[in-house]
Amino acid sequence: YHLYVVRTEADKRDKIIEELKKENIYCGIHYPIACHQQKVIKEMISLPITEKVVDEIISLPTYPLLTDEEVIMISNKLKRILNTYKGDLFDN
Repeated sequence: YHLYVVRTEADKRDKIIEELKKENIYCGIHYPIACHQQKVIKEMISLPITEKVVDEIISLPTYPLLTDEEVIMISNKLKRILNTYKGDLFDN
C-alpha cells in the first residue's frame, strides 16, 4: 500500500512524531501542502476541511518487508504514547 496515515490533533502532531522517533519509529508527513494549495491553483479554490486534515495526519511506516510483528509493535507503541502521556506530553 502507498501510505498508512493516522489523524491527530494538529497541535500535538509534532510531539507524537518526536515520541515515536525516540522509539525508533520514523514517521512522515507526506503531503504537507494540500493539492489545491499548490501555486498553480491556490487562488481558485478553498477546501477548509482538507486544509485542516493536512495539518493533522502522520504517515506511519509501511513497506513490503514490514512484518506483522512490526505492525503490532508500532501500533502498541503508538497507543502507549497516546495513553501514557495524555496529559503530561501535550500540556506543555
